Amino acid sequence: MKRKSMGRKLSGKASSHANAQRVDELYQQAVHAHQAGKLARAERFYQKVLKANPKHPESLQYLGLIAQQAGHLERATRYLRHALDVSPQDPVAQNNLANLLRENGKFSEAIERYRVALKLAPDYVNACFNLAMCLKKTKDFDGAMKALKQVTDLAPGDSGAWIELGACQLRQAEEQAAEHSFSHALDIQPKADTWLHIAEVLAINGFKEKAITAASQAFGIGAGDWAFYFALGNLQMQLGDRAGAVVAYEKALLVCPESVAELQQLAHVLSQLNRSRALVAVWRRLVLLEPENADSHVALGHALDQHGQVAEAITAFEHVLAIQPRHAQAYSSLGMVLSQTGEHERAAISFRKALKLDPSLAEAGLGLASCRRFSAEDREDIGSLEALAVNTQVPREVQCSVQFALGKIHDDLGAYAQAFGYYKVANRQMGQIHKFDPEAHKDWVSQHIYTFDENFFSQRADWGQPSALPILIVGMPRSGTSLMEQIIASHPQVHGGGEMATLGEAVKEVSGEGTLALGFHQGVLSLDQVATADLARRYLKALTNVAGGKSRLTDKLPGNFLNLGLAALLVPGIKVIHCRRHPLDVCLSIYFQSLGFGNDYACDLRHIAAYYREYVRLMTHWRRVLPGEFLELDYEVLVADLDAGSKQLIAHCGLPWDERCLRFYENKRVVQTLSQWQVRQPVYTRSVERWKNYEGFLDELKHELGELLTT
Repeated sequence: MKRKSMGRKLSGKASSHANAQRVDELYQQAVHAHQAGKLARAERFYQKVLKANPKHPESLQYLGLIAQQAGHLERATRYLRHALDVSPQDPVAQNNLANLLRENGKFSEAIERYRVALKLAPDYVNACFNLAMCLKKTKDFDGAMKALKQVTDLAPGDSGAWIELGACQLRQAEEQAAEHSFSHALDIQPKADTWLHIAEVLAINGFKEKAITAASQAFGIGAGDWAFYFALGNLQMQLGDRAGAVVAYEKALLVCPESVAELQQLAHVLSQLNRSRALVAVWRRLVLLEPENADSHVALGHALDQHGQVAEAITAFEHVLAIQPRHAQAYSSLGMVLSQTGEHERAAISFRKALKLDPSLAEAGLGLASCRRFSAEDREDIGSLEALAVNTQVPREVQCSVQFALGKIHDDLGAYAQAFGYYKVANRQMGQIHKFDPEAHKDWVSQHIYTFDENFFSQRADWGQPSALPILIVGMPRSGTSLMEQIIASHPQVHGGGEMATLGEAVKEVSGEGTLALGFHQGVLSLDQVATADLARRYLKALTNVAGGKSRLTDKLPGNFLNLGLAALLVPGIKVIHCRRHPLDVCLSIYFQSLGFGNDYACDLRHIAAYYREYVRLMTHWRRVLPGEFLELDYEVLVADLDAGSKQLIAHCGLPWDERCLRFYENKRVVQTLSQWQVRQPVYTRSVERWKNYEGFLDELKHELGELLTT
């Protein structure tokens, strides 16, 4: 926070110069434009003043302020220093230069300039406040408090100064004095913005509960202003109150003006929160504001796809191509959605068009490689990707995705040595971005096992909310969870949720976020029965909203094997299906995929083996302590006897058998995973013992897995 700008009333100034009247007229025109916000026009007139009188101090100052506002800091500094050369006794010019120095991180000189301004004008409130903020920035809290007390003496009705004084007092452990200062601020301005400012100060200083209380007061009063609710949502995110943040952001959506920039800000945070319904609403408003903006229509298509409105997403992408037929991203996005719905031939056509328009669009290349099996007849597609792989003009991440795509294609062709070469290059490049610490992960799993022991569950047996709705399908990535979900979701009483973020959102809420994060293990131990029941209620409500009236809902996010402790706490007796697969096959399949964020271990076979070892250790623990119903089924067993395996899955879900589950490949539900092509095939057995095709490259992996290969 700083108090800057003109600091004096814009007015004409007499001059002894021969053309004084002309200078005054030009200056008044500059002032009028400046006050109207027409900065370019104001700048032209100030320059004309300086042409007539190069030492006109006001014009020099205001040109400096305009340059500062435009981000031209060096030019601004020259103008303001020149103004002080002309008029060194001007306290306003000293304050403005100090503000600029502070913005440039030159705190010592800024403090010196503020002190000069105050020596020239001891009652100059803005300079005194700015001095306090600069001292606070340099962690001189005693000096900052002294300056702020001077501000409150000079301007006792300045609520912002009282809040900043309270912030410094908190830093100096003067909590009672800080409460007194905050109380003064609220007496002066008992508004929602004041409460929000206090909440932000409390949050920064680590007073989480008091910050939440202040934020609640702010929300209770309300402001009817978009910026207020947006700031409140940001604060609640920092406090770890994701549910409160969502309420604030959705309130912001209700009162948000028809402003493209502000709606785009709101879209960004809603996307981070996975609030797909609200996100769709925001992008619908944006496309109404900018109907010819193709990128907004693409973003609407992505939001619709995320929200499960696949047909409307396809329509949105097709609309883009109607208004802008050469939009490569729209073709690629359309291909992705078509792949999810099983229309792989149409998807391939879209991907090819995308690559023809933009050969560097890696996601289109990866999508093309993933949506079908390749043969030697696909020379044109393979050639275009091979050219892209050696194109040094494309970014590294693009080349990396293409290497993965070419690995998959050569695997299809049976050229396994070439395929492994492509995968190795891709993972080496990925490893430069994603860093994994096996020892840190091992420690985290140990803490997990220590936290979620038998006593934990026995002492909290009735804390959650039992429900037959959720079915968690877990395991290592690439272990067959997509096939198992497709079989179960073909039952008429089941909705296939895919890889859902809902349980992960609960984990984040328990952990806290930002600077006030407790960490997951401390957070889960701090939950009491009331908080647990409330979190369980909200978790199940979110699932119910997705289930569409079905009695069962699958969540097949493989990594939820890490979250089974919280799941069993929230939903006692929750049904879990553990999908297992041969360790060499599953580790190799992970290595062959660009799994992205959250899978940093996947770029190195040694790290994959270390992660697999901890997965086995944790799943062994869950089998022993979880109070829920636990089914383990091997992928190889399932595909060898589909009838028996499918009936075992359906029985575990507590449902009567339905023959449609054996015709899972006819199910037209959307599949948003890497296995979207395979699950459309009647029985996909090529992945069984796939590792034997690469046995010559697996000595290191076998060594790292050790005894796990025989258990």
